[in-house]
Amino acid sequence: MNDYTMWFSIDKKILGYKLVVCVAYIPPTNSDYSKLGMFDMIEDQYIEHCSEHSEFFLVGDFNARTGLLNDTFFLEQSCSVIDEDDTFLRDKLESESAFWSYDVPLQRYNQDKTVNSYGERLIGLCKNLGIYVVNGRFGSEKGIGSFTCDGRSVVDYVCCSPKVMGNIIEFEICDYNALFSDKHNAISMILNGVNNGTHAQKSSN
Repeated sequence: MNDYTMWFSIDKKILGYKLVVCVAYIPPTNSDYSKLGMFDMIEDQYIEHCSEHSEFFLVGDFNARTGLLNDTFFLEQSCSVIDEDDTFLRDKLESESAFWSYDVPLQRYNQDKTVNSYGERLIGLCKNLGIYVVNGRFGSEKGIGSFTCDGRSVVDYVCCSPKVMGNIIEFEICDYNALFSDKHNAISMILNGVNNGTHAQKSSN
């Protein structure tokens, strides 16, 4: 834990696998505390906290505007010939089969079409870590991609590894409530647990 990230894990008894969670805050680009290297910091911490036997869940206010930047390798490679020796790319494409397994759209939906430098870095981080943006793809938000800040931008995100997609049964950008934030909407997500269909609910402001 530091000033910008908090890490914890959910025991595999809950979801059927160990889930490592990072809650992050990246200051705005015009802030004195703003540094592009904060995304590299998250990647370094991921290496420290995660293993090949755990899944990953990244959530927070990244002040990142990603527009419709592509976070999948499949869409990038759909018209290209794949090098047989490129095991990294082949592994990524194989993991993206989860999109078909769980009926998740490859193309993201986002009402905010603006892209900033943080947005490019967030999508780059997702590709490096093999995680995907949940906003606009699940629950009542599927096909929408609602604004999360001040009714005009999307800067708050949930991103997850492919296996987690199978546990998401609801995802919602809640109505703005001044009791929770100065201008951000809360995000609510419900995950399906393994014990008698029990649910684990997460929310983020």
